[in-house]
Amino acid sequence: NNKICTDVTKSTSVDVLLTNLIRGHLLPSARIWMTTRPEAANQIPAECVDMVTEVRGFTDPQKKEYFMKRFKEEEMAIKIISHIKTSRSLYIMCYMPLF
Repeated sequence: NNKICTDVTKSTSVDVLLTNLIRGHLLPSARIWMTTRPEAANQIPAECVDMVTEVRGFTDPQKKEYFMKRFKEEEMAIKIISHIKTSRSLYIMCYMPLF
């Protein structure tokens, strides 16, 4: 996308906003911390990136440790861990600390 946007009061598409924020045309003194999947991050030109932060997910032992510490009753923690393992989507959500 080559459309340049420098006016914060103008209405435009999300891709134009992001491109211009990343390239420094819009809000040039702003610091941007963008979260994305690695594939999408590779589409941002290297000259536009000052720093990269990688958020790593929890390992299986770390998930277990979390629930064992979070719930005082060990039996309850074990039941929760077992239930989470039966649901793929719940289990995946436990991988990323953002959830």
